Amino acid sequence: MRPARASAFPAPASPARTSAGISGLHFHTLCEQDFPPLARTLAAVEEKFGEFLSRMEWLNLGGGHHITRPGYQVDDLVEAIRRLKSRYGVEVYLEPGEAVAIRSGVLVAEVLDVTYTDRPQAILDVSATCHMPDTLEMPYRPEIHGAGLPEETPTATGWGA
Repeated sequence: MRPARASAFPAPASPARTSAGISGLHFHTLCEQDFPPLARTLAAVEEKFGEFLSRMEWLNLGGGHHITRPGYQVDDLVEAIRRLKSRYGVEVYLEPGEAVAIRSGVLVAEVLDVTYTDRPQAILDVSATCHMPDTLEMPYRPEIHGAGLPEETPTATGWGA
């Protein structure tokens, strides 16, 4: 298999290669997760790439860390970052993404039309692709003011089973 970039190499071939010219390692494995999945990922990264990390300048732990969610294990994350910096001498980066902006505003839309098949479908003046791509790419359902739950259907008096 040919690497995607000249500086990349497949993990199974890595022990036979050197890390010359590679300044860091970047991975993404999470989506709206707490610390335990990151801890498992870090254990695998250290197992597979540990011999190279001390020769690198940085380690990017990617995104998907829901560090602003109540109950997130921030102390465990801080300890893991300190351990990585101390053990390997690398700068450690996080990409908190949604965690810094979740529930920071609202998307206002207007219903332009309603069509009917087996249930009503609203045509809106917004695009999920442009305004809320997580609804298409991730297992995410936005809160909709006045809407029922996924298993509920509209009734004449509101939402019900």
